[in-house]
Amino acid sequence: MENHFPRCVQCIAPLQIGSGVGGALKSIFCKTIKCPSCGTQVRLTDAQVMAETFAACVSRFREALNQALDSAPHLSQHDAILAVGATDLSRESHRLHTRDELCRVTARILRMALRHEALGHESLITVETVTRGLLPRAIRIHARSDGHGSPEALLMIARVGEDDYITYEPPLQAHVQTPAKVPVAGVVRRDVKEPANQESRPGVVGV
Repeated sequence: MENHFPRCVQCIAPLQIGSGVGGALKSIFCKTIKCPSCGTQVRLTDAQVMAETFAACVSRFREALNQALDSAPHLSQHDAILAVGATDLSRESHRLHTRDELCRVTARILRMALRHEALGHESLITVETVTRGLLPRAIRIHARSDGHGSPEALLMIARVGEDDYITYEPPLQAHVQTPAKVPVAGVVRRDVKEPANQESRPGVVGV
């Protein structure tokens, strides 16, 4: 079983217990530890449970993302930039060179939504394969929670090689409309078909 850093039960921040003999003794004799981020005194047993819960949330998201990436076509850089709705490689759009790096960056962008899911709050992450005509073009990831302080997040991804990807974060006001009340919790994978003659425009995500 994989070991994970203990995490605060309030803010999910990792808790540093230490390594080696000192860390082992601390885990035996210290029943609680203070979170350096929010100041909460956390029982070590609860912190370890939260670590496993958060890791499971991240694992479910990565599984859904990998399923979408497996079906993503290899586009030219120009077509990929258009597919995600950007104008060029800029501060808002980036090229990543491995799938593992893409998963890490994406999980970091969605960290707040993943936190709320781990805390048991209503939170929804939607991973969509956007298809135009008969061919998939890009992956759209939208995350939101139900009023617990988590900002919405929107990310577009297009594949430009076996392990090369273009990512773009459109303005949130251009996001796909979702119900005011989150209908389900967790990660949802789905396919979305868009009109074949629809053109991508900078900062606009088609529906």
